[in-house]
Amino acid sequence: MKTHRVVVTAMGVVTPIGIGIQSFFDGLSTGHSGISKIDNFDVSTFPVRIGGEIKNKGLAETIKKSHILSYDLLRYNFFDRKILFSLLALDDLLYNLGIDKIDKIDKREEIAEIEEISFLKKADLIFGSGLEELLFEDVVRLFSAEKKIDYKNVAKILNGNPARYFVHTIEDWPAQYLAALMNSQGTVVTDVSACAASAQSVGVAYQRIKHGLNEIALAGGVDSMLNPCG
Repeated sequence: MKTHRVVVTAMGVVTPIGIGIQSFFDGLSTGHSGISKIDNFDVSTFPVRIGGEIKNKGLAETIKKSHILSYDLLRYNFFDRKILFSLLALDDLLYNLGIDKIDKIDKREEIAEIEEISFLKKADLIFGSGLEELLFEDVVRLFSAEKKIDYKNVAKILNGNPARYFVHTIEDWPAQYLAALMNSQGTVVTDVSACAASAQSVGVAYQRIKHGLNEIALAGGVDSMLNPCG
């Protein structure tokens, strides 16, 4: 059976030690720690108050400096963090491909029609995600700790409170969102297998290109596991 050569053309990253390839590499090479006090939500009553957190301040600054995708497309208050991480990684990837001369994209309908990145329509999207769960009992326990437990408070965290952005998105939404954004005609898959999911996704993409099932793929992983419910 004929096989094909596979190359990694570009990457995009969003991590606690750096957002963007250069910042991430600088963080790795200098031994920068991504572990710090959690400040995206109140942890004052929690026994553990540190974690590998991507700070909201850093995200806001990155959005302002985005290369390809505009602020209007990265409407951060309306997105679950997993979707936002995916969009920022895509922006970084496109920039690292050398696609930085086009006007910023500010509408979902435009991205698939731009000639320089129209090749993305054909790409497979192979994503990995962890085993994130949200149990109703955890929500109740959260409010119980604050001595504010009643149905209105529980409904608030699920429907109106900013904390919902940490917990409300199912695992395959980032891949499905990017597929819709790019008008994808390729295979869209989300592998949910804990810490190995991202590496497995890269492996699946490699196998599909190697054996001629597609010529291009976006592969990797995304998650946002720090939330008030643990």
